[in-house]
Amino acid sequence: MDRFRIRALEKAFHSTTLDNDRRLAIAETICYKASIYLQGAMKRNKTSEIKHYQTLLRNYGGRVTVT
Repeated sequence: MDRFRIRALEKAFHSTTLDNDRRLAIAETICYKASIYLQGAMKRNKTSEIKHYQTLLRNYGGRVTVT
């Protein structure tokens, strides 16, 4: 379910009607939610999802931490 929310946030991020403050807030939310999702993917050893969400975090400015 969260992957769909993350995808919706990505679409909102690329909307042309957003100002920079809202865009920054969305990017922070994407990083937060993607890092949680990434932890679950790592726990379950889902390699394709791990790569996707690591890339997503890099693109939106998040730090990837391995626990």
